[in-house]
Amino acid sequence: MELYNKLSKDMMDAMKSHDKDTLSTLRLLKSAIDLQKINNKLTEITDELVIEVASKQVKQHKESITEFRNAGRDDLADNLEREIKIISNYLPEQLSKEEIIKEKAKKQYTITAILEELFRKNIYISFSCIFSGFNKNISNNN
Repeated sequence: MELYNKLSKDMMDAMKSHDKDTLSTLRLLKSAIDLQKINNKLTEITDELVIEVASKQVKQHKESITEFRNAGRDDLADNLEREIKIISNYLPEQLSKEEIIKEKAKKQYTITAILEELFRKNIYISFSCIFSGFNKNISNNN
C-alpha cells in the first residue's frame, strides 16, 4: 500500500505544480491499478500489485516504442520514454548485467564449495538429488 500512497501523493504534487505530462501518466497508472483491483476482486492494493501493473505498463511502452521508431514516429516514442521514466519510480531497482553475473558466480561458487566439503567428509549423495533440488530452487527464485 506504500507505493500506492506514494503514487497518490505524487499525483497531488503534479497537480499543484501543473505538470500535465506527469499527472496524465500517473492517472493512467492509477487507473490500471484500480482496474486490476476490481478485476481480481481484491480488498486492498498491495505493493506487489502496484509493481506488477507498473511492470506491465513499462513492457507495453517498450514494445510500442519499438513499433513507433520503426514507423518513423520518434515524437510518440519519446513521449513513451518519458512515461517509462515516471512509471519506473514505482518499480524496484533493477540489477545491472554485471551484478547478475556476479550473483550467478556466487551461487556457482557456493555449490562447488558444498560439493567439495561433502566429498572431503566422504559423504556421497546422488547428483540427481542435488541438481533437481537446485534447479527447483533456482526456478522458484527467478
